[in-house]
Parts: sequence; structure tokens; C-alpha cells
Amino acid sequence: MKKMTICVICLTGVVLACASSTRAQEVVSRVKVHNPGKEAVTDVVVRGALPLPVNYDKPIAGLVLRDGEKMLQTQVSVFSTYSGSGAAHPVGRPEVVQLAARASLPAGAFKEFDVVQLPAATAAKAAEAGKALHAWLTGKSPIVVEAVDVFGNRYAASVLDPGKLIETRQSGPILAEKIYQTTLTPLGDKAAPDKPALKKFLRVRAYLTTYAGEEFASLALMIHNGSLDDANSDVYYREIRVGVAEPAGLDVWEKTYSPAVMGAVKTGGPRTWLTCPPARTDGKVFVMPQAGAALLRLVVYAPAGKQRALAYNALTPFFVPVPSQEHFSWSNFATARYDSTKYPMPLSV
Repeated sequence: MKKMTICVICLTGVVLACASSTRAQEVVSRVKVHNPGKEAVTDVVVRGALPLPVNYDKPIAGLVLRDGEKMLQTQVSVFSTYSGSGAAHPVGRPEVVQLAARASLPAGAFKEFDVVQLPAATAAKAAEAGKALHAWLTGKSPIVVEAVDVFGNRYAASVLDPGKLIETRQSGPILAEKIYQTTLTPLGDKAAPDKPALKKFLRVRAYLTTYAGEEFASLALMIHNGSLDDANSDVYYREIRVGVAEPAGLDVWEKTYSPAVMGAVKTGGPRTWLTCPPARTDGKVFVMPQAGAALLRLVVYAPAGKQRALAYNALTPFFVPVPSQEHFSWSNFATARYDSTKYPMPLSV
């Protein structure tokens, strides 16, 4: 698959200065985000998705989050599009866009932001992650996934190698999201002469999100049993584990919903290992059903970013549009683009 980069556009300070009149700021939506913690947070990346009507013909670069009277530098990218609608929109107008900005959130409460439409915007330079995290990510095999089959053969894959990059989904001044895909292949000799290893075992798709200037990144690993065009049937295995190269650390998000629920983190040596799940003590094996997948979400961090990484992982501030028939939301009949049914969600959500 060829690498694909989606252009991301955002609002710069120059444009903010030119749009000082609130009368030029059309409020198209309101969004809210929850901070369940006991402490207020500052300068945290808030992001989420916003549906647009089919006849929306304004530049999405002009969509900006506003906190009171303060305009926030906002990164905007297209998540999905409508069907093609003519020569001007051969792949369709934007259907759902993703917005991201840095903001402050009060403790134990919801906070609402306006989404305003400004008349114009210019592209901004994409920012990079913190220096220590960047050095770690560009080092040798920062993340590996290993698995053991029923015969004891071990397989491995280096997940974030540059050659495994299949798409840059977002890239802007707030964050960057990249998607990698790879296959676990035999590691070392086979377990026994009569227990041959497979040429290919499980596959891994990784979604890596880095944040401008931060020493941590969000990582989602989807470990599955084959591609859509060449899927395996049921796959039996004894163990899966994820290795994070030192000196980086890790913290699992929503552990109760991940295959790491019974796993353990083992430190020491060149890697920190997270078993997900560990081998059974009774000798029985696990099964990955046909077209099945195990999802593991975590943050990885350089030592200097541990405190902010753990705080962000506990919060994970995603916004949702406030239900409305007046503004863009999942409840508005003109922008009901949620799920495959595209049916309006209740106004009470």
C-alpha cells in the first residue's frame, strides 16, 4: 500500500489578529468536554469530531474553537467525506472533521467551547514531539510485539519501523497521527523438528499520536489474525506481549477492556514488557477467532514526560458536540452523520 498523507490546516496567530470582530465569527456548533479529575488542568490537547451538512461550502480551515472570547489555535482535518459531488469535489465535500486545540479544563466539571467559522485561515507549520520522545521513536525498534504459537514457536514484529508506515492521517501544529501495519514472523529456530513455525502469524496495526512539544504519545495496537483480503481462520496461541524499548515507560488506558487485563508489566533489561495476556499456567491455549482482533491502548513516554503522560491518560479529553437542532451536532437532522445509519441521536444525549 502506498503511503498517503492527508493535508491538515489550522488557524495561525496572524489570522487571529485579523478576525478581532466577534460579528465576523459565526457560531456553527458548541462542544463540551469533561474533566472527571479533582484538579484543574491547563494546556492540554482537547480533540474530537464534528459533523458537517452536505451543502457546507466554507473552508474547514476557518473552523476554530473559542474559549469565551479567546480564539484557540485549532488544527482541522477531514475524517470522512460525502459521495462525490461534481468536478469541484471529486471525492465529496467534508462530512466529518476532526478538531484539536490546547485548552484549560476546570476540575470535576464539563466545559463548553464554541466552534466558530472565520472567513479565512492560512496553513501552519507542523510541530514535532518533544526531543527525548522524538529520539526514542526514531531509534531502533521502539515498540515490538511478540507471540507464541501452540507449539512454542515465537514470532515478532517491530511495529513503528518507517517502512511499515501506511498513512499519515493528521499532521499539524497540535498533533500528528500515523498508522503502521506489520506482520509477526518467526523469531529464531522452530520449537522442534516436528513442530514447524508458520511463515506468518498474527498481524498488527498501530495508531501513533504525538503531541507538539510533549514527551509522551498515545498508541493503539490492534492485534488481529489476518488482513481483510487474506484472513486466517481461528488462530491458537499461548502468549502475546508488547515490548517498549528503554528508557521509555508505558501506561495502559481502559485496561479492563483490553487483552492486558490479566497481564503484568515487567521491567529490567533493554525493554519493558506488557503481557496481554500471559501464558496460562494450566497449559491451555487462547484462541483468536476468524476476523477477530485484540485492542490495546496505552501511552508511551520519555522519563521527563511521565507525570504529564499519566495525567493525560487518566483524562483523555475528547469533546462531543452539544445536542442541538440549531448547530452542527449528531442530533441535528442536517448533520446526523453518526455511525452507518446516519440517524439523528436523541437531543438528551
